[in-house]
Amino acid sequence: MYRMRNMMLPELTLEQLSPRLHILEAQVTSLHTQLSQQHQPKPFDYQYVISVGNKRIWSGTDIKTKIKQILQQDPEAEITIGWQTEDPYIHL
Repeated sequence: MYRMRNMMLPELTLEQLSPRLHILEAQVTSLHTQLSQQHQPKPFDYQYVISVGNKRIWSGTDIKTKIKQILQQDPEAEITIGWQTEDPYIHL
């Protein structure tokens, strides 16, 4: 806690006070922006994994296109979809 002792502050004119208030406002806005960004969850990196039968055949991010390709080649394919990530723990 900061306490001001009986310090005499110089009297300021409105012209002297205005720039100080603008600087203070900009600093508070910047601090608020930094603090609010720290609390937003970051997206985690992951890839979808597709297996047909028990064999892993693909991993990537464009799953819609890949599933269409697989089903065009084998409409009866038994597809399993999962995902993998480098991060061992996902915090949502």
